[in-house]
Amino acid sequence: MSDTERLEGRARRGALWFAVGYGGAQLLRFVGNVVLSRMLYAEAFGLIAIVASVLQGLELFSDLGVHVSIVQSEREDRAFRNTAWTLQLARGAVLTLACVGLAGPVATFYEAPELAWLLPIAGISVALAGFESTKLAAAMRELELRRRELTALLSQAAALVTMIVWAAIEPSATALVVGGIAGAFVKVVLSHFYLPGPGNRLTWEPDAARELIRVGRWVFVSTLTHFVSSQSDRLLFGALLSMAALGVYHMGAVIARLPVEALGRFTFDVMFPVYRKVRSEGGALAEPFDRLRRPVFVAAAWALSGLLAGGPTAVQLVYDPRYHGAGTAIQWLAVAGWVYLVATTYSAMFLAAGEPKWIAQGDVVKAAALALGIPAGFTVGEALAPGGGLNGALAGMLVADVLRYAASIRISVRHLRVWGRGLEAQLTLRLVAVGVPGAWLGAWMDAAGWPVVLRAALIFLAVTACWWPLLGPYARERWKAWRAR
Repeated sequence: MSDTERLEGRARRGALWFAVGYGGAQLLRFVGNVVLSRMLYAEAFGLIAIVASVLQGLELFSDLGVHVSIVQSEREDRAFRNTAWTLQLARGAVLTLACVGLAGPVATFYEAPELAWLLPIAGISVALAGFESTKLAAAMRELELRRRELTALLSQAAALVTMIVWAAIEPSATALVVGGIAGAFVKVVLSHFYLPGPGNRLTWEPDAARELIRVGRWVFVSTLTHFVSSQSDRLLFGALLSMAALGVYHMGAVIARLPVEALGRFTFDVMFPVYRKVRSEGGALAEPFDRLRRPVFVAAAWALSGLLAGGPTAVQLVYDPRYHGAGTAIQWLAVAGWVYLVATTYSAMFLAAGEPKWIAQGDVVKAAALALGIPAGFTVGEALAPGGGLNGALAGMLVADVLRYAASIRISVRHLRVWGRGLEAQLTLRLVAVGVPGAWLGAWMDAAGWPVVLRAALIFLAVTACWWPLLGPYARERWKAWRAR
């Protein structure tokens, strides 16, 4: 068996465990949102959307690229990984203090007094994350994802159980924050005692620290710009919408982002290590680039065209009437999610090439477009139709994702001579050809009073039938591989 075949075999096994672990965790998260939407008021989800955005912002503003450095570095010794863990631990402590310091100003800006105490409590989960073992990154480097993904699944389960129990006792946003702390604690424990390999301890080796900081400076820039480009919607919508309306949007975004987040994580957890190994062995990235992306793209396009066709139906199926207004937002986010995901596959390749600054350039373009596009789109939408501001803002988000994609293409062609335009164009056209008529069909059935379960089933079957010529071969291949085990 050749090195390439062995690498592809490890990638396939990694993909399988990724589907089990991360896919299961996202399913639990989705089920939890459905259950909690019936236990909590809409404002609670608006508050938690802001808390989550602030926490993610703090994490990305201080990202040292520890995981990226461990995957990329030629060093595998304990001193290097322990130095990385020491830096990560210090960062977690600083972020916790930042949560406390920012709580008051954030609460004042959003006119939400609850944030003054929710943010410091949520900061505990950030401190816990600093204790996570570097075994998680080492498993990603070697594409040994079974225990890594099961750790994610078990920590999500712990978070969900805690949220539901707490909400049953006290139905407030605190349930969501405390659940996050429980999940973070379980993940830390499992990362140290369930994953194989040597443990971590406080260590400071100057050479290791210099290498980590050298790689981390560009990872910091790229993650900083990524935060601005990926979280601008929640932060800006928090200022443009009421807290209840933000909560409705957040619940729609949970559905729309399920396939995008899952496949985006797959891009970095599986594709990035594969690209890195190909690059380190002197291979060209163009050939594995398209071959690895095809099944991911087919799955993503199928899921997102389904959301474009059935977004309003999905909301009516799983949420109570308070959240039905999120249906149109799901349709906008499905299209934007497709463009985002295509661009993200280029980001994984840039990272494998050791050039996180190229990712930052694309994210800067998107961040600038969002800063202008969301407020302008909201204003134009409200001027065209009362209550149409959200649709206008979402249109501005879509334009920003298109501009980021264009910037990624330009960088990839210029520096790496790689552009999978044929695959991208083919699947984009099919997504639109399936999703748009499906959306019209869904709206017609809704207006005609068809039962929501029947509508959901028909849309699912119709969309799947349109994609089966491309999905079928992969499904049959995986079925044969499973039976052969």
